[in-house]
Amino acid sequence: MIPCESAAQSFEVISKAAASRVTSSTAFNSTSSRSHLLLRIEVTQADGLKGEVNFCDLAGSERLETSTGVGGGQQVSERTEGSLRKTRKRAKQLY
Repeated sequence: MIPCESAAQSFEVISKAAASRVTSSTAFNSTSSRSHLLLRIEVTQADGLKGEVNFCDLAGSERLETSTGVGGGQQVSERTEGSLRKTRKRAKQLY
């Protein structure tokens, strides 16, 4: 978790995460995501009122037999599937 005290700080953290995003080409999608994102935004107003929203974006998981990934696509897809399982498990622990 990265606590932020302002909207500007939050945008800086999100920008760094976006810059780290990994994509790869498949037969279905030229920029198929190979990264996962778990984002939780908690806001506390000056009067103490609190709210939160959670986002979960898991990497693409196209089937190997139909995706025909480009440039080592099978290895990337296999690693993505393993990572996807771990991320799902972690998300369940968090939420």
